[in-house]
Amino acid sequence: MISGLSCLCQPPVRMVMADRSCSRPRSQDAAPADLAGPSPQSLHSRTMRVSVVIPCYNSLRWLPETLDSVLTQTFDDFEVILVDDGGSDGLAAWAGELGDDRVRVVRQDNAGVSAARNLGIASAEGELVAFCDSDDLWVPTFLDLMLAAFDRMPEAGVIYGHYDVIDAEGQPTGRVE
Repeated sequence: MISGLSCLCQPPVRMVMADRSCSRPRSQDAAPADLAGPSPQSLHSRTMRVSVVIPCYNSLRWLPETLDSVLTQTFDDFEVILVDDGGSDGLAAWAGELGDDRVRVVRQDNAGVSAARNLGIASAEGELVAFCDSDDLWVPTFLDLMLAAFDRMPEAGVIYGHYDVIDAEGQPTGRVE
């Protein structure tokens, strides 16, 4: 497992350059209409603070632990969007059995992780978007720490931190700064 792209961004956000980079248009006018943020017909009575987007492609080997690390955050004003990128592992059925109304699944034909992130952004209802790969693990305070940094620098478009690389048994292999 390698922690990939874990960051907090202000919508509108467009993922570019394979799966490692995100950029923010200079103005709302520059954003494509389908990525313009929450719809006025939000299912929520108010906008939540964060939408966590997790792209998935046949990810059920790692996803339960990943999702647990997200759902047990010390910060709790968020939704989780699992983007099924055309997998065949029964993600929607598994997620439906969770019984957690913070978690929802959107599906697309297989188009790759960047397209999956873009669909997650387009589906997001939060003020901010956080990305978590389906084999990542977040420390319990990840969102609190990212939000604190964002609140200190509200002009920032993206907040990100270092990550630890772990092997398949969860053992650290080194730190990437």
